[in-house]
Amino acid sequence: MKRFFILALLFAPAAAYADEGGAAASLGWVAIGAGALGTVPFMLYVRVKKLSVATLGGGDAITRDLSLQHRPILNAHIALNLIGFAAGAAHGVALIRGLDAISLSLAVVMTVLTASGIVLRFSSRNARVFAKVLHTQIAMSALLVVLIALHVLAMT
Repeated sequence: MKRFFILALLFAPAAAYADEGGAAASLGWVAIGAGALGTVPFMLYVRVKKLSVATLGGGDAITRDLSLQHRPILNAHIALNLIGFAAGAAHGVALIRGLDAISLSLAVVMTVLTASGIVLRFSSRNARVFAKVLHTQIAMSALLVVLIALHVLAMT
C-alpha cells in the first residue's frame, strides 16, 4: 500500500502535464486539502492539550493520555503537510507559465513553513529555537491562508 502512494506522488506531476490544467488544478486542491487536514486537527489538539494542563493539571489521566498521543499526531501532521507541499510544488511547476506575484509569494511562504517544520523536527536544539519561533507564528499561518484564498480567487 505504501508503494502505491509513493508511486502516485511520483507520477502525479507527469499526469498534470498531460491535461493542460485539469490534473494540475487537482494537485492544487490536494495541496489545500492535505494542508488543512494536517494542520487544523493538530492545532486543535495542541490547544486542547494546553487547556487540559492548565485546567486539570499535569498529573491528571486525561492530560497524560493526551501527552501519549502527541508523537503520532505530530507524525500525521508532518506527513500530511509534506504531501500537501509536494502536491503544491507539483501544481506550481505544472502551471509555471501562469506565475504571478501571489503564486510566488505563496510558494515562498509554503517553503519557509515546510523548511522550518523539518528543521524543528529533525535538528539540534539550537536550530529548533529559531525554527519554532518561525514555524509557530500566527502571522505566518494567517499569511498562508490569505495567499491561498487570493491564489484560488485569481485562478478562477
